[in-house]
Amino acid sequence: MIRRIEHREFQQAEKLLVEVKGSLNAHQWNRDYPSKMVLQSDLETGSLFGWFEAERLFAMVTLTKQQTGTVKQFNWQEAKSPVFIQRVMTSPLKRGQGLALRLLKFAEDEAMAAQCDALCSVTGVNNRAMRHLFDKRGFKKSSGRLCSRTLSLS
Repeated sequence: MIRRIEHREFQQAEKLLVEVKGSLNAHQWNRDYPSKMVLQSDLETGSLFGWFEAERLFAMVTLTKQQTGTVKQFNWQEAKSPVFIQRVMTSPLKRGQGLALRLLKFAEDEAMAAQCDALCSVTGVNNRAMRHLFDKRGFKKSSGRLCSRTLSLS
């Protein structure tokens, strides 16, 4: 089940972050990013969502309307009311089981419910897993790093 992560679950989110970062090779994330403080900020703004099984967190994503970090370096003219997908992560124990795809579908549903017109994200050219996921969900690319998807509100 996907739902907003609560304050009492922050330790699980932090543990998942450490687990995921420790399992990545040649990735756009580094020792300093994302950090516990970044996750804490996501939690405080209510933008941190997770996939739970039996109350255990196995995957999470940040969904926000704020243009922060790398996102603000790009021109998002095609989107009047975008939702930005950031920091998608799945536990190494659950990779290959479709959790990240479910998080993206959840993001689409949330954005449409909020009457937003696009989902947008920035991912590195070497992040093959995310690029594959974005391709699967019909996102378009530009500038080599930019992925976005216009949502149909009908």
